[in-house]
Amino acid sequence: MTTDEISAATVKEAPAQTSFFRSSVGVFASNATSGLLVFVTTIVTARLLEPSGRGEFALGVLIPIFVVTLISLGLAPATTYLVAQGEYPAREVLGTCILGGAVIGVVGALGLIGLVPWLHEGPLKSLSPRELALSISAVPLGLLAAVLQGFLLGAQRFRAYNVSVVGQSALVLIGVLVVFGFLGPTVAGALLANVMAYAILCIGLVLTCRLSTGGIIWLPSWSLLHRAAKYGIQSHVSNVLTFLGYRIDMFFIGAFLSSAAVGVYSVAVATAERAWLFSFAVSTVLFPRLAGETNANRRKAFTPVVSRNVLLMTAAVCLLLFVVSRPLIALLYATSFAKSVGPLQALLPGIVLFSVGRVLANDIAARGRPLVNSCIAGTSVVVNIGINLVLIPRYGVTGAAWASSVSYGILFLCAMTYYCIVSGNTVRSVILPTRSDVALWRSAIAGLRRLDDPLARSAEILPDAMSRRLSGRSKSPETWRTKSHAYSVEGVAEVSPPPRLGKSGTFKDEPVILRHAIDAEGVERERQ
Repeated sequence: MTTDEISAATVKEAPAQTSFFRSSVGVFASNATSGLLVFVTTIVTARLLEPSGRGEFALGVLIPIFVVTLISLGLAPATTYLVAQGEYPAREVLGTCILGGAVIGVVGALGLIGLVPWLHEGPLKSLSPRELALSISAVPLGLLAAVLQGFLLGAQRFRAYNVSVVGQSALVLIGVLVVFGFLGPTVAGALLANVMAYAILCIGLVLTCRLSTGGIIWLPSWSLLHRAAKYGIQSHVSNVLTFLGYRIDMFFIGAFLSSAAVGVYSVAVATAERAWLFSFAVSTVLFPRLAGETNANRRKAFTPVVSRNVLLMTAAVCLLLFVVSRPLIALLYATSFAKSVGPLQALLPGIVLFSVGRVLANDIAARGRPLVNSCIAGTSVVVNIGINLVLIPRYGVTGAAWASSVSYGILFLCAMTYYCIVSGNTVRSVILPTRSDVALWRSAIAGLRRLDDPLARSAEILPDAMSRRLSGRSKSPETWRTKSHAYSVEGVAEVSPPPRLGKSGTFKDEPVILRHAIDAEGVERERQ
């Protein structure tokens, strides 16, 4: 076996070795830590820069993220997809995508420099030329970091990915504190800290990716670029539209209102989006997992379990945020940000719906249909823009928040409709928690101690039970015993955690805690 084949095989083996539940918990922990660090950065900049300065900093950070999303041509998700598929050696994917990202990033930054006079007179009128220059300089670094993180996700190197997520937020916070300590609290100083964080992050990511593959092939592969472009451009449209769907309101507020209003709204958004931590973590792990999944029945059984539990978790967090929003804003920020409470509460319904829409969109993308997500996101953006233009002049930042919530709801409904059609699952199975989910969480908590994976194994047993029932081979109950209980299967599996299947198709003697019923049409319904 050649070195390239070994590299590709190493990446391809990762899905079998990586627990979905443990990976999701790991990504959630890293995003929670990162979110906490971002939250602290938001508090520091809000208190020291006041609403106006906080708004300018929010716009300055938003520019490179927006430009990277706009010009990347879907290179980061394409990198994830290609690595997960394993069609090309990992070293070749890494080198080609790094070079592609560097070229696109530099060209994009140079093109943006030419737009500085218009930007300074338009939606970014509150930023000085120096602040705009610092913001633009983060563009190529931001794109390179996104590509490298996409590579780690495709290879399912979630530990390294988690470190990079936490590291970036920590570097920004440390940079802000250091720069403010030496130069005083200024918007330019905060943006300089952001650029420095990107630079250090990129160096660390390159070294980490190179170490995981054993090297980098710097000679571009044109066939690989063609595949990346074919997939990436489809997902690129979706990414741009999705980003516009939940960030274009910042630009409208900057154009119609003031930088202080942007600061008030950015605090509301930063607080509300903490409720997305769980859904983002699960979706991050779900895409490469499903992209590499070849068993359609296992995929069909897997996503509904994930989506309804994400909905439950996010709804609980948002309900808590709604109740404590007023004292929370006063405690963390200052009385000058009291107007953030209204927008925060208006955003929460949309946050809940979008959390499920994100999970379903990742399932759709993993099926190789990113263009569908583009159409869904486009519909959401059109609704968002229309409502923003009506509500912002009349209701200010609260109107912008309601526009976002409505557009998130539209995205959720469209994603849900298409997903149910293409997967054959029902709306009920995707969004309504079942009593067996309680057993799932109990198994999950116990699984953390046993390094087990209840979600993945429950998804493995369902397709087998389904196929044996539909084929008529399960005419008599199959039984197995644990220390004190006997369980039987005849279209129903009682498990804790689910039993693994041997090569012969028989159950191994591992106990289980979930109860699943599969109807004659192959649609999973869980009962206790």
